[in-house]
Amino acid sequence: MKFDPLQSEDDAGRAEFPGNRDEGIDILAFAASVWRRRAIVLGVAAIMFVIAFVYVLQLTPRYEASSLVRIGGPKSNVVDIQEVLQGPGQEQGVVDTEIEVISSRDLLGRVAGKLQLEQNPVFNPALRAGDGSAWRYVNPLYYVGLVRGLFAGQEQPSSGLTDEDAKVQLRSQITDRLSEMLKVRRVRLSSVVSITIEAEDPALAARLANTIAEQYIVSQYETKFQAAESASKWLNERLGNLRQEVEAAEGALEQYRAKTGQLSGSSNNTLLSEQASQLNAQLIIARTETATINSKLARIEEMYGTGGVEGVAKVLDSEAIVRLRSKESDLTRQIADLSQEFGARHPKMIGLKAQLEDTRAQIRQEVEKILVNLRNDAAAQRAKSNTLQAGLNSMQGEVGARSQQSAELSMLEREAAAKRTLFDTFLKRFQETSNSESLQQADATIVSRADRPRMPSFPKTGQFLILSIIGALGAGIGTAVFVERILDRGYRRLDQVEAATGLTALGAVPQVAGGDLIEAILNKPNSSFTEAIRNLHAGIRLSSVDDDAKVILFTSAVPGEGKTAISTSLAVLLARAGYRTLLIDCDLRRGRTDERLGLQSKPGLVELLVEPDLESAVQLHEASGLNVVVGGGTTRNPQDLLASNAMREFIARARTSYDYVIIDTPPSSVVSEARILAAAADRVVLICKWNATPRNIVIGAERQMAAAGAQFAGVVISQVAPRSGLIYGYDSYSPYYGKYGQYAQYYQD
Repeated sequence: MKFDPLQSEDDAGRAEFPGNRDEGIDILAFAASVWRRRAIVLGVAAIMFVIAFVYVLQLTPRYEASSLVRIGGPKSNVVDIQEVLQGPGQEQGVVDTEIEVISSRDLLGRVAGKLQLEQNPVFNPALRAGDGSAWRYVNPLYYVGLVRGLFAGQEQPSSGLTDEDAKVQLRSQITDRLSEMLKVRRVRLSSVVSITIEAEDPALAARLANTIAEQYIVSQYETKFQAAESASKWLNERLGNLRQEVEAAEGALEQYRAKTGQLSGSSNNTLLSEQASQLNAQLIIARTETATINSKLARIEEMYGTGGVEGVAKVLDSEAIVRLRSKESDLTRQIADLSQEFGARHPKMIGLKAQLEDTRAQIRQEVEKILVNLRNDAAAQRAKSNTLQAGLNSMQGEVGARSQQSAELSMLEREAAAKRTLFDTFLKRFQETSNSESLQQADATIVSRADRPRMPSFPKTGQFLILSIIGALGAGIGTAVFVERILDRGYRRLDQVEAATGLTALGAVPQVAGGDLIEAILNKPNSSFTEAIRNLHAGIRLSSVDDDAKVILFTSAVPGEGKTAISTSLAVLLARAGYRTLLIDCDLRRGRTDERLGLQSKPGLVELLVEPDLESAVQLHEASGLNVVVGGGTTRNPQDLLASNAMREFIARARTSYDYVIIDTPPSSVVSEARILAAAADRVVLICKWNATPRNIVIGAERQMAAAGAQFAGVVISQVAPRSGLIYGYDSYSPYYGKYGQYAQYYQD
């Protein structure tokens, strides 16, 4: 829905109609409304500008002075000298922290004490002289200060404070005032901070900005010295404790060495370990030999028990047994060879057998001798293994004891070495912290000192006056729009009434000087009023292109909108143009057609409907040839009379007898006659008085008539002021009026 700066709240809330525009903000309509109220715009703007100008003149100028400081944050890890001496970073958090330090009340209090601001009237109200200028009464802040002073005096009466409390309160007020004057901000993304003071005295502003920067640097020095002093004190105390711990650790180490006889925890038991390894190797060899001998002895004894000497002799690797078994073999072969020649009792056979037995006895003796030797060797080897095992066990016990002592000794050595290393580290840091010259440098430097400003920062008179002009014009325009919204409740433009009602705007009818409209129609065919009536006729014809609209009903929302004048003028114009036209005055309460046309008041419509006789009720307007049916006599029930069959039959007969039937009805929002006759008319024309009829009433009338079945031809704005421009331009825009107003020369008003 199109925005209209003059639209009422009732219009804004109504539903859209077909044909309504949706064009956004109507700039030209807004300009036109401002132009119409240009006197209000210029008057309000002039008053506002004068007030602003006077206000600027009485303002006390203020000056800004800025000093630039590159800042950072000191490190607090005193154990690492690099962190103690390292300069500040440029992180956002570091810069923001230092900005808060600069703005802190502690630093501002030091500045106040340094400059003795309690003796400055700017900060001490007791030293401030009263302003005798008459301009102070124009400044609203003067009255605000009076009220604040009044309430402040009631809250904290100075008479109840001691001298010390008064000094504390004054210092607090000075700090507050200085904090209000101070602005600290970071310069873009750098580590540079701008310290800005705004004061009425330019020299004071520069002095305060520089002093704050200097005191900040001094605070950095003091912070460094305090950090170094605290670090030295802490390191000194820590060194004393560490020295005692080192001495105690080294004393315990020496005592343990003396007690155990070990000089080093890492190498004292090396010899014992080597000896134990050698003894273990011997034990392994001895056990191996013992196992070999025992295995051999067991196998021989087993064979001796099962196979006798023969079986044992075969496996024993002995030269004597080999020789004896060879001899046994030879004797056995000889006996076998001689047994065929000699008998068993032959002496030679007996001798050989005796040698054989002797040899076998020697073998048995040799086997038994070997068994005895093996048993002795096995016993000796077992004894050797046992001896080696006992020695190894003893050696291992001694190695274990020495290992435990060595571990304890190593632990004591490491503890003593660690304490010694820590002590040396702290001693080195203590010497560096005590002797370093870097600790005497602050973490901030003054990049630029504040100079005394020459031009005030406030007020910026040129900008203020430009803004005042803009604001004054805005206030004037706002006032003009407000006045139009409050005072102009009616429609001023055709597009407004079209958008609000959804009806076609048939035109605008101007006011006529002297009010003789019929005279204008008859004798001034080129007048603006006559042309407006012609436009109305054309609009009605265009609204009924598809059908022949003969019966045209005129109505309005409220009385006094020119409904009768327009309907009568249209009827006269049509009759003068040669159309057979009948004008029916259906306003049976306050009909004035007879007076306007100079006709008799009776007989009229009332009489016609009571005694239907078309010829007897119709009067002729001789100047135009118009046939007229006036209202006639009075009646108590005009609604019933107009709703009767006689009225419908009369309109039907008139439709067949005339080219146009013009019906003038009472206002539709006041009485119901127009709604009763709405369905009988081919077209309905709604009259709306220019800039007068409330918009919601017009909309209500249109809705009532639409609900009664009215076929609207459109809406007409009546009694338009000639200089409004609406007669010569569709929407009354000033630029169009100026451009096309030349067509007014064709109107002979």
